[in-house]
Amino acid sequence: MTFKRGIILTFALLFSSILYAAPVKITNIRVGTTSAYQIVLDMSGPATFDQFTLKNPNRLVIDIKNAVKAFTPSQSIYRGFPVGNLRFATKKGNDFRLVYDLNTPCRVNASSLKPSGSRGYRILLKLTPTQHNPNLLTLRNTTAAAATTKEKIQPTIEQNYQPSQTKAKKLRDIVVVLDPGHGGKDPGATGPQHTHEKVITLAIGLKVRRDLQKIPGIKVYMTRTRDVYPTLGQRLALARRVKADLFISIHADAFKRRSARGATVFALSRGRATSEAARWIAERENKSELLGGVDLADKGYMLRSVLVDLSQTATIGLSLKLGKDVASGLSRITKMHSSRVEQASLYVLTSPDIPAILVETGFISNPYEERLLRSSSHQTKIALAVSNGGKRYLIENPIQNTVFTARTFGGKYIVKAGNTISGLAAKFKVSIAKLKQVNDFKSNKLFAGQVVRIPAK
Repeated sequence: MTFKRGIILTFALLFSSILYAAPVKITNIRVGTTSAYQIVLDMSGPATFDQFTLKNPNRLVIDIKNAVKAFTPSQSIYRGFPVGNLRFATKKGNDFRLVYDLNTPCRVNASSLKPSGSRGYRILLKLTPTQHNPNLLTLRNTTAAAATTKEKIQPTIEQNYQPSQTKAKKLRDIVVVLDPGHGGKDPGATGPQHTHEKVITLAIGLKVRRDLQKIPGIKVYMTRTRDVYPTLGQRLALARRVKADLFISIHADAFKRRSARGATVFALSRGRATSEAARWIAERENKSELLGGVDLADKGYMLRSVLVDLSQTATIGLSLKLGKDVASGLSRITKMHSSRVEQASLYVLTSPDIPAILVETGFISNPYEERLLRSSSHQTKIALAVSNGGKRYLIENPIQNTVFTARTFGGKYIVKAGNTISGLAAKFKVSIAKLKQVNDFKSNKLFAGQVVRIPAK
């Protein structure tokens, strides 16, 4: 019995050590374009990983088993044509996920490398673009020439600039759905002067529509334009039916303490997103359309789960950006109850592929704010803050093949060594501030291979 107990104890300890093995550390990520397009992940030890690519939009997903991030992210370091933004997420079981946005479809060859010289364990991903792109040829040919001759050959800015092809594809309008809260039999909150929330939200919603419709390339739908009550399901169904790019719900807050005041912007909470993702998959298991018309009927449950999870994560990220832009505008014209974008379990925001926010324009239960919300001039200011925030978001997060984006951006430029933001601004006759805004630049640093969007003149 003692011998058997010893064996059992040994296996238990071995199993425990495996189960609770220290996670491998991701110590750095490098993007290289010297001889090929590649991503290198420096690791503290050997790692097991999976990688796959997704389309619409093009993405590279890397899942590393039992791993943690042990470096400070700096987006400018981890981008280089054809890879774009990098996102991180920790999955269940201490697994780590990296998602790279790709500027063009790529075939990926992945391998694990053992320590060599000064380098430790690494994961190497070589990217081969599968579509012809003249910018790729320019970059690759320049690199090859530099490797075979001592003469520095630098293409001119004109050679690296690619104008927008506005006539090559049929451009569409960006679709925005506005949702004035409550209505009809549901008055919403009621203020001390008996002002109904449904009246305020409709008045502001109509003013936001007026402002957005002045912008070429934006089409606006409203869940209601009069005193009727659409259900929450009907509001969400409209957004999906018209293939909305943005969804903005407008409300007025209320609280038992009349002193509470200020505007707040909400996006969907990640907890609600997870439960909604499972519900969406369950309800649409036998339907072909799950995400923006992508046919997933022939995909397994696990793949559908991954796709919905990725879509939800990306959508919440975009919703937070939209909310930040709207909140920034609101903070200039009214007191904010919360200066940051809050996240909550709100059904009307749960579509997994439509960036959506809910704007609480103020506390109708507060006598002072009730008077403000009843004022047409204050309603106009709020509406302008919301519409300007939406426009700012669309500039910073351009939607391809749309009239708005084509009119906003004159083209794109592939950065070469020595380029500066001020130099590009002077060459293309745009302001430095505008160039930084449309590219969401937080600093003045550029790096070779970076794609810079050039504003239209």
